Amino acid sequence: MISKLRQYILDFVNSKKEVPIIAGIAAGLYPFLHYCNANFTYIETTKRVFEFLGIFIVLPVLVCYLALLLTSSKSPIKSLRKLALTIVNFTAFCFLIIVSVAGLKSSYIIIGLLIAISLALLFYKHLKKIVVVQFLMALFVMLQLVRDVYGVIIYDDGWKDLPDNIEQVLFKKHPNIYLIQPDGYANFSELQNELYDIDNHKFEDFLSTENFKLYQNHRSNYTSTLYSNASLFMMKHHYYNFNRNIGSELRHARHMIVGNNPVHAILKNNGYKTHLIVDSPYFLVNRPDVKYDYCNVEIEEIPYFSEGFDFKKDVFADFKLAYNSVGSSKRNFFFIERYLPGHIATHANKSKNKSEEKKLYQERLKDANHWLKTIVNEICTKDPEGIVIIMADHGGYVGFNYTEESKTKQTDKDLVYSMFTTALAIKWPNEDFDIDEKLKTNVNLFRVLFSYLSEDKMYLNNLEQNSSFGVIKNGAPLGVYELVNEKGDLVFEAIKN
Repeated sequence: MISKLRQYILDFVNSKKEVPIIAGIAAGLYPFLHYCNANFTYIETTKRVFEFLGIFIVLPVLVCYLALLLTSSKSPIKSLRKLALTIVNFTAFCFLIIVSVAGLKSSYIIIGLLIAISLALLFYKHLKKIVVVQFLMALFVMLQLVRDVYGVIIYDDGWKDLPDNIEQVLFKKHPNIYLIQPDGYANFSELQNELYDIDNHKFEDFLSTENFKLYQNHRSNYTSTLYSNASLFMMKHHYYNFNRNIGSELRHARHMIVGNNPVHAILKNNGYKTHLIVDSPYFLVNRPDVKYDYCNVEIEEIPYFSEGFDFKKDVFADFKLAYNSVGSSKRNFFFIERYLPGHIATHANKSKNKSEEKKLYQERLKDANHWLKTIVNEICTKDPEGIVIIMADHGGYVGFNYTEESKTKQTDKDLVYSMFTTALAIKWPNEDFDIDEKLKTNVNLFRVLFSYLSEDKMYLNNLEQNSSFGVIKNGAPLGVYELVNEKGDLVFEAIKN
């Protein structure tokens, strides 16, 4: 078998035949597989796969044929024919790697293409050897992708199943609902500790004056935006879907967040018009099926090789436009998300050290407070009967040098809480009730809200556990662990499946 393969390769290398199809495929295959390997959830739909195959495979093949056509025997540049396929192969290979890693950055592309053309002029006689190397590179990455593809094949989304009929819930009250999510905003109780060391009483007093109820010691269940929001809108624990590539993104997380979830379906069943307003296209980079009636980011605005932070939207201005478009009507749901104050640096090479990261977070929190005051004033002035929810997605990680340190087993309660601590303040209608008594973590927010709106406590019988979970890579076997239990105590229990 190996000897036959070796002979086939030698025959190919020594052949004098032009190979535009093979040269084109070789140019794009490795960049395509590399992009898939690094950004698997960015192309998790069939539509996206075919789009990227067109960019990475079909386009280089067509350009190879075009290059041969332009250098045909009747062409004035026929002398360049011996260089044509090599130049196309090298430039396509280099260009596709650059855009898949760094995006459409002109400086990188220009430098890369100049290098590619120079190498093509030097090695044009060895195109087929280069093609063999490119296929071998692609094979290596393909072997790495096997795990991801296998995960897709055996993926079980049974975790999404709800234990009751809450999807058929009917509301008896229909106020406008505003869910405002300031990314990484720590809970008021934790801002006072030594790690955060922030005097936030002026903002908290402002919220109290506006009749917000402040939920002390509230936590997220997960450590990052996608994981936390997927659980929030599905009203279920996914435990990081831990047996499918531990530490990678949750499959279909963005699809769930932008409306493919029971929360959105329930709102629509009760006659609500829904609005998604974000400050960057992070939730939309894989072009998911957006179910919201309005989104302030158009899919066409997003670069194909985006990581989600290519541009910023004016969230407050976009919110006002969306609100004014509905006039005085009720039954509107607004999900307003802004990456402020955010969290400390993610990786060691980006961190300015623990102390400096803390200072930066403290400054960003001031900006977050100013923005929140502005939008809360706008809402409360125009819609005093609306339910306004300020809820973060995870903690600010202050106390760590960088967020990836949280993947190491911790025994300091303040550090563990810094990962999960989330602000929660809700402006409920002016009436006494105890329906939110067990609202301790994000996963149960909508069960509590829908119980209130339906005036039916039955839906509180199936609250998810108020535990917080993390992926641990160092200090313990790789896996998902319960780090904070229902009571708020530190634990370290491996999650089995």
